[in-house]
Amino acid sequence: MSNDHPPSFVDGQAPDWREGLRRSRLFAPLVTPHWLTDPRCQAQAAYARALGKPFRVLVLGDLRLPEDAFAGISDLQVVRVTTPEEASAHLAHWIREAHDG
Repeated sequence: MSNDHPPSFVDGQAPDWREGLRRSRLFAPLVTPHWLTDPRCQAQAAYARALGKPFRVLVLGDLRLPEDAFAGISDLQVVRVTTPEEASAHLAHWIREAHDG
């Protein structure tokens, strides 16, 4: 039996995030204190930057971003959110934009 779809957690394998970023039309992290310090999150952001992806950033609450947090990103939108519903609405809008654009 052929398995033509990429690996997923359902298959018992972690998907390759690099492939996901290559295929994506944008990079949209939810920036939390953890995100700012986690090496994996920073590696994903650096890879998205290297690919030239547009950044659509959701910042949780009143979190203060370092001045250079998104240095070198030419297509950047940053929105502060306080609720999951607000984050979801922005993300859905950005996905529609990326799909339609």
